[in-house]
Amino acid sequence: MSTELIGTKQTKSSIGLTKARIVPDHIILLSNPLENIKIEFEEESKDGNIDKLLYKNKRIKIDMIISNILPMTSEEKREERNRKRYENNIKKLDIGYLIPINIDENRNKLSNFTKDNCYKITNKNDKNYFIYQLINNEVYVLVSVINNYFINNKKQEQIDLFNSINDKLEYFSNNFKNEIKKLRANSRHTYSIYGGTEVMQGHHKYAIPTLTEKYCHAAGYIQDYINKYNYDYDFKFIKNNDKKIYTDFIENKNLDYKIDIKLCHFSDILKEKTNTFEFYNYLNTTIFPLIIKLESHIAKLIKNSFPDLYLDFNINLPTIQTKLLFFKSFGINFSIGEPDIVNMIRQGATDLHRDNNDCLYAFCVIVVFGNFEGGDLVLNKIGIIMQIDSGYIILLRSALLSHMNLKVIGNRYSIVFYLNKYLYNEI
Repeated sequence: MSTELIGTKQTKSSIGLTKARIVPDHIILLSNPLENIKIEFEEESKDGNIDKLLYKNKRIKIDMIISNILPMTSEEKREERNRKRYENNIKKLDIGYLIPINIDENRNKLSNFTKDNCYKITNKNDKNYFIYQLINNEVYVLVSVINNYFINNKKQEQIDLFNSINDKLEYFSNNFKNEIKKLRANSRHTYSIYGGTEVMQGHHKYAIPTLTEKYCHAAGYIQDYINKYNYDYDFKFIKNNDKKIYTDFIENKNLDYKIDIKLCHFSDILKEKTNTFEFYNYLNTTIFPLIIKLESHIAKLIKNSFPDLYLDFNINLPTIQTKLLFFKSFGINFSIGEPDIVNMIRQGATDLHRDNNDCLYAFCVIVVFGNFEGGDLVLNKIGIIMQIDSGYIILLRSALLSHMNLKVIGNRYSIVFYLNKYLYNEI
């Protein structure tokens, strides 16, 4: 079977898409991770003077994007005002950490720092913080951590959305433990569900849809049949009559793909009554719609923070139908509230990894939920640990930087949006 590339992106992205448009007045210079066995504080500037911070005679220029060369529409003017307001807040309120090295060029030379040799970034007065790298006397964003994004915006719609997702993930974790345990977990007992390429898009040509996506389709397929004919849930009856069901389903939904429920996960549960159907149907009808709403806010955040990156990746993929505005794929990481006391293994965090299937010069976005302590984000190649709490949003160059979480006490959940390189021909 050959893999069909479905992306239409003609040129590969460049590191220029992560160039900083503006930097905070408060900048902290860290030591060079190639030259030190422990990352340490070097110098500090509170007036945004990077030139002074680096002891350079030549002032560093950050190219600002000129968006008003041509007359702007009223919508573009409104977006420009919002962007300037957003950038002014960064300059006055946030903290930047500068690493004087090109990580992209030197990632294979960097050492793996231990926890004790990392520089710890803690939450200071509810500020957001950025991590920059220095390339040819210009600063580029590696990581952006936004603290309490939903609460600090003071928009009730966003606060309600965050609370709703948090409640639904907690309910899901508490009520479907047996089904969650059937999923593949890492050694830290974090379980993951992936979606976006099949469930959210309905893309019938995608080469390798995940099992989760297939099962959610089947759950929706069965639910539609139950609703139409007002039958109680009887999987055996549905299985024996799937030809009629399929015909009716196609006629009413006008879909161009077929789901063979005889070959799907539900055929394995005839001998015992389980929550398998309810598990995938809850994902499909309750959690995924909330993720669509969440992604619309994240898309606006990307558009304000990195307009070049947004324009470069916000392209038409004609073979894909999606309700998402920008990202086409997502994952949900969660725990089930049953810590392994014997082995002292905690749940709700990830092992050290790089996301090699993500686009290299773009960000994945991690939105953190739950009630927990710990879970610090570790970037071991550059020797940095960051405090991460519920409500935080992390923009991370996940294909460049290896990352993991430290021990979690409590329940930690996260929703991760990412740009799959295969969808954009970034190979």
